[in-house]
Amino acid sequence: MDDPESPLFGQPVEPFQAAVDRLWVTDSPDAKFGSFDQTDVKGHLETYGSGVRTLAAIAQLSPHVLLGDLVNLSADALAAAEAATQRKIGEYETIFGESWEQTLRLAALAAGDPESARDLSAQVRWRDTEARSLAAAVDALGKMVTMLAVPAEAAWERIPGVTDQDIERWRGMRRPQTDSPSLPRP
Repeated sequence: MDDPESPLFGQPVEPFQAAVDRLWVTDSPDAKFGSFDQTDVKGHLETYGSGVRTLAAIAQLSPHVLLGDLVNLSADALAAAEAATQRKIGEYETIFGESWEQTLRLAALAAGDPESARDLSAQVRWRDTEARSLAAAVDALGKMVTMLAVPAEAAWERIPGVTDQDIERWRGMRRPQTDSPSLPRP
């Protein structure tokens, strides 16, 4: 630097400023530029991953939720990996579910409906977000019905992805058992 007022006075100055968005050009036919080798970013990625894993531990989440580094896992292995996340989701469902039930009762009171405001039977139902195969869910529900004598219709709402509209449609489609034709005996 040749400005005596500058704090960099007397320091060597790079003839070219390196940057991703700059192009180096020279008039000299003898000029040569060296090669720019690829920078190893492994250390940066490991530091990032470590930070994300720390954040996941603090938030009580599975690290793969934030890193997305799980591939080719069976349903059981994925369910085991998501156990911490499912516990956290369950906590939120309990906290927010109760809060929304209170909010609905308060809204009924504000709307001038004291009977609905006193009704404690309203429930918030959350969609099942746990990773499991449909076959495993149906197997478990079938065992509930056959081994525990739970009514089959009560198991319908526990089938993953089934809505209240589906259940109502199924109820409408079901024929009374007295109308069902008997099967011929062999």
